[in-house]
Amino acid sequence: MGESKQVTFNLPEHIVEKIAWFVQADAAPSKNALVRKALELYLEKLKQDALQKAMEEAAADTMFMSDLAESMKDFEPIDQEGDLIW
Repeated sequence: MGESKQVTFNLPEHIVEKIAWFVQADAAPSKNALVRKALELYLEKLKQDALQKAMEEAAADTMFMSDLAESMKDFEPIDQEGDLIW
């Protein structure tokens, strides 16, 4: 995971209360652990959303899709050889 760095954030009181409730209920070992995991999950979602957006933009790009189709056609004989092996 690497080194940790202490940072300070302001959170709405209702979120702080929910964090404390989940820690009290043993759903997380500590407030830090809960916040760390929540941020990790959210950052991963943001990354996936950005990738999805890039893929949608690429799919809408006619030149990209044409190049992709051409590349796939060029590699078709090699793909077929691989199919015979597997």
